[in-house]
Amino acid sequence: MYMTSYVAASTYLMLKLGQAIKMRTSSTASDTV
Repeated sequence: MYMTSYVAASTYLMLKLGQAIKMRTSSTASDTV
């Protein structure tokens, strides 16, 4: 049970991090252009 919640939490965090990085990179790219 604990392991599943841990994996789910890490996956969720990774997805959120990926979205933030994608948004940041796209925003910075548009800023440079």
